[in-house]
Amino acid sequence: MASKTFTIYVVELKPEIWDKPKMRKRNPDRASHKPCVYVGYTVHSPEKRFEQHKDDEHASPIVRDYGIRLRPTLARNASVTTARADAEKSEAHWADHLRRKGFGVWEGGRGPIQAHRKQTTLDN
Repeated sequence: MASKTFTIYVVELKPEIWDKPKMRKRNPDRASHKPCVYVGYTVHSPEKRFEQHKDDEHASPIVRDYGIRLRPTLARNASVTTARADAEKSEAHWADHLRRKGFGVWEGGRGPIQAHRKQTTLDN
């Protein structure tokens, strides 16, 4: 049986996502000329995963409701891995990388927080 391969993908989000308090709180240094994006990982092609989000199949409500298009150039150097734990670390790395570049970032499954931080009820 072939092992699963995880890849990182980035989705540009509608500007209205910036109105969400969680997004603003987690991205205080966002450059106003940079878009907000969603960073996730998948075993499918990024195109198929984006389609799943839009069709509400295993969807992130953020991508379903605010996703505009894939931004493959924003993750073009992301590593591919066969381990889910490595994919989670890579997702966190790319989210942090894009955040440092001035993007507003929402991370897959964790909202707009750094993946290595433990989310608590105070983060809501």
